[in-house]
Amino acid sequence: DNIILLHSRFSAGDRAKKEDKLKPEEGKILIATQVVEVSLDIDYDTCFTEIAPFESLLQRFGRVNRHGFREPAIVNVCVGNRNNDKVYNTKYLCQTYETLLKVNGKIISELMVQELLDTSYPEELKKELKEEVTQNITNFRESFTRELTPYGLKDKEILNKLKEQWDNLFDGYEVIPESIYNKKIRNKWLNSLEISNYMIPISGRRFFILNKNNLIIRDERFLFIYKDFENPYNDDIGL
Repeated sequence: DNIILLHSRFSAGDRAKKEDKLKPEEGKILIATQVVEVSLDIDYDTCFTEIAPFESLLQRFGRVNRHGFREPAIVNVCVGNRNNDKVYNTKYLCQTYETLLKVNGKIISELMVQELLDTSYPEELKKELKEEVTQNITNFRESFTRELTPYGLKDKEILNKLKEQWDNLFDGYEVIPESIYNKKIRNKWLNSLEISNYMIPISGRRFFILNKNNLIIRDERFLFIYKDFENPYNDDIGL
């Protein structure tokens, strides 16, 4: 009961319930992925984290002594796993490591943050990010701004194509486990907001693997249904 697990593969509704219970108390531990970086007003005593981009680390640090009512807190960064491209760019993590060495054992003040962020980005990565943003803006304009019409709905084929183009702008998809779909959605009229409570984000790479193995189906509402019969969705551990 003293350990809470939080990651992105919970439905929006279940994740909201978990977040409502995140009241730090003595002896309580939160184990989380990157989701801890956003939209959480929590105040823990300390943090143990793997190395990540510097802005991500700052967000994680912000969940410790959040309101500054106590003495400056110690945060711990495990730096051994920085040669792994599965989650973050290796060059970026190595540059972040060099930046961390400069503040090891010191208090990080707000005045230092911008300079630390600037020095944590390799020049090559800055250029790649700029090109990626520019390309996404171009794709959005071509696929959506020019496609909009002032009146009426488009036919299903065009809507389907636009949705695929929209999904391609992001590195990920939202799926609904079939176990949830059969209980909560199938043969029921739900609006988009209600349906979103049951959606779970997964990476584009994961989606294509599942799709290749015929584990993704699509219903008439363009919803992606994940066949989770082997490992059914669980509201305690997620997908």
